[in-house]
Amino acid sequence: MPLKAFMSKSGTFHPARTSACHRFLGHIGNGLIRSASSSGLEQKQKFPRLRTDRRGAISAVTTLILPILVGVMALGFDISYRAVVRAELQRVADVSALAGAGKFASSLNSSSAITTAANVIELNGFPVGARGGNGTTTLTDTYGNYSATVTYTSPGKIAVTAQRVVSLLFSNMFLPASVQTVAASATAQLSARASGNQSCALALNGFSNSITTTDNLTISGGKNTNIQMSGCNLRSDASTQFNGAPMVGVPNIVASGTISGSYTQNCLPGQSPCDQQSTSMPQVPDPFASAYGSLLNVRGTTTAQPSGTSFGPAPAGMVYSSLSFGSNTYNLSPGIYYVAGSISFSGNGTVNGTGVTFIMTGGLSAAGNSTLNLSAPTSGPTAGLLFGAQSDESGVSFSGDSNQNLAGAIYMPNGSITITGNTSAASDCLISVAQSVTFAGSSSFGAAGCASLGVPTTYDLPSIARLIQ
Repeated sequence: MPLKAFMSKSGTFHPARTSACHRFLGHIGNGLIRSASSSGLEQKQKFPRLRTDRRGAISAVTTLILPILVGVMALGFDISYRAVVRAELQRVADVSALAGAGKFASSLNSSSAITTAANVIELNGFPVGARGGNGTTTLTDTYGNYSATVTYTSPGKIAVTAQRVVSLLFSNMFLPASVQTVAASATAQLSARASGNQSCALALNGFSNSITTTDNLTISGGKNTNIQMSGCNLRSDASTQFNGAPMVGVPNIVASGTISGSYTQNCLPGQSPCDQQSTSMPQVPDPFASAYGSLLNVRGTTTAQPSGTSFGPAPAGMVYSSLSFGSNTYNLSPGIYYVAGSISFSGNGTVNGTGVTFIMTGGLSAAGNSTLNLSAPTSGPTAGLLFGAQSDESGVSFSGDSNQNLAGAIYMPNGSITITGNTSAASDCLISVAQSVTFAGSSSFGAAGCASLGVPTTYDLPSIARLIQ
């Protein structure tokens, strides 16, 4: 507004107009002050909101942690997948190790055992692969990403390791390797039975990977033959034949093959069961192989039997060329009598010996009216073993009117045992294990006293395969 608008005609300021000007300027000033105050307050209120406002922050955080989350999920998926694969491999290893140990229990053949384990591996999902190893104690099976190793260690232990190479489906984006090897292992071992029926006469002939029907346990002679066993059984790994209705009183007659012929029951007082038959049973391996098998070798310089009727084993490093007992009374010192030939008992002689073991390369014959009072050692390497021979040409024959009071085990793993005389178990322990066993006389066997002599238990069924790892 022009300044002259506030002046009078005389050239002085007009009071009314001046007052209006003051009011106008006051309004403008107040407006400017209010505007300035409002602007400052808004600025003061704006900055705290910026400090606390979180809108849009989740996007930034997600951007930062999303790769980590994806990596963890990928790793978790691959770990779970490998766990599933390992569980399957463990199942395969377990069943194949048990199968191999079970096969060894029935065959005592390590090659057959590890082959069975490898076959079971392939039957449970492994491709049929290339076989390697020596085939006796080690066998490998490899095909592509699958591999397995089967090993045998004595006594009767089968170990299986199964492996598979698996691809990393997701975590290979974060890890340097694109594949990993997943493995599982299992070990099964034969465990001796802690209980069950035992055998006093065990015929091994026909023992193989399949059941045979060879008659390797024969009882003949009609009523002149009387077989009685207290607490132990007649056992054949093949078949059993009865001829002429002999008298038999045993708890069980067990055969892996068949039982044929007839017999007359002659049970002991209170014996139950009596003459109970079981056929087509699993074959039993040689129960004495591990305890006595390595002890049957006769090595050393031969020397003649000493003169006189009282003597002991041959001097260290020497073996008797033979032993012959006639019509005298002989007293033998305890020990192991190694004989590079045969042993014979004849005439009306009597032979006494406690704590003795006879190991020969030839046979043993007791005939005439000889009397034997012999018992095996209760300690030492041959604890429980009375007579033993390795040769397939060796055998034991008790015949005539000879009387034998024997305590211990008669072990002919490749030979035969024939009893046509009168044989009884002294100390309630007499066990016979041979390729074939024939009875045609009166025999009394027992097993109750064998534990105290150290005789290994001869169970009617094979050992049990158990996982130990």
